[in-house]
Amino acid sequence: MQIIRSNDESGNLISGAFFIFEIPFDISLDNPKDDWVVNVPDAEYPYSGHMYAEVLYDYHNEYDCPIDKRHVTDSVIKKEGMTVDLFGTTTPPCSFVCDLFGIVVVINKMFREHLHNSGLTGFSTFPLPVGCNQSQVPDPELFVLSFDGSECVREPTMHIPDPNVCPFCGWGPLICPGCQNITVECSQCKKKIVVTEHEHGGANDPRFVAIAVSDQSMILEGHKWDGNDFITGPDQGFVTRRAVEWLLSTDAAPFLAKPCRVNVAKCDDAKLAQIEAACGCP
Repeated sequence: MQIIRSNDESGNLISGAFFIFEIPFDISLDNPKDDWVVNVPDAEYPYSGHMYAEVLYDYHNEYDCPIDKRHVTDSVIKKEGMTVDLFGTTTPPCSFVCDLFGIVVVINKMFREHLHNSGLTGFSTFPLPVGCNQSQVPDPELFVLSFDGSECVREPTMHIPDPNVCPFCGWGPLICPGCQNITVECSQCKKKIVVTEHEHGGANDPRFVAIAVSDQSMILEGHKWDGNDFITGPDQGFVTRRAVEWLLSTDAAPFLAKPCRVNVAKCDDAKLAQIEAACGCP
């Protein structure tokens, strides 16, 4: 079995300073993990009829590969033209309004004002126009919370095979040497050539394995962290413990924060002190 993408676990990894941030639509509160921070509006959530949203948006794709301009090197949500359809009850919206797609963080007007006075950093907000309102809440004012801190999540490690070609027909390259784009299905023979560990058939299976990046395997690089409390990341983003403590102190809900590790091996004393400070309240 030849692994072409794996998770790098090297470095001096610590927990407790940073969290993966989510607005849950449905979460089992019977068995939350011990290190999760879960704050929901009531014991009935999500079945108590709270307002929820379906945010409609478009992506802007970037094509910066130096070798093949067809490769998508990044996808960014367009702020322009973003709208929201609302569903649920007549109950006024919570601090966070759950987005069914789990990508955009939606907040109400009152919470936005509290947040702008919090002293927390690395975020911006902008109005979210309501398209179709089926929630029965008249004229709600909602906003998008944007996580603007510089991205510092560790990328998976790529292992370019030799030869870097399809194991069935010899088409290549399998992994682009310019942007590390992986071709999952061969462009020539149309066979699936990259699978997960679970899908791989063992020693006689010539296909390549790409190990998935899970919540448990996400690592931030401490020396790249810019000091902000709201950090760009996959889907909704990352927050510091300082931000989590502030959210709890204001009864902001619903939100879920899952601890992730940070590598401090390359951090100088000033950066270590900054990370330590992120574990406290502002």
